[in-house]
Amino acid sequence: MQETEQAIEREQDMNSIAEIYAVIFKALASVSRLQIINLLSQHSELCVCDLEATLEHTQSLTSYHLAVLENAGLVTHREEGTWSYYKLNKERLRELLSPQYYRSLLRQEEVFA
Repeated sequence: MQETEQAIEREQDMNSIAEIYAVIFKALASVSRLQIINLLSQHSELCVCDLEATLEHTQSLTSYHLAVLENAGLVTHREEGTWSYYKLNKERLRELLSPQYYRSLLRQEEVFA
């Protein structure tokens, strides 16, 4: 009986992990969201208005993409008055990306800083 319970628990854990990765891969499955990640890798943080101007998206579309990225844990944000500023969640990216790709993102950030 205990073996069955452990097997069910392992299966539930695997399903939870699969759900987490599905959210992350969904977030990465958009050219616009990958562009946002690229832009944020070049700056310590950016205001939503800067992102929407660069991407030539409406505020609502930019905010939608940022919400998907934030839900996946790939970006974080802070609010200052009526402005929202976003930055990459470097810890999460370090967990997900190969060491070589992560280092290239950091080098790119240093070049554009």
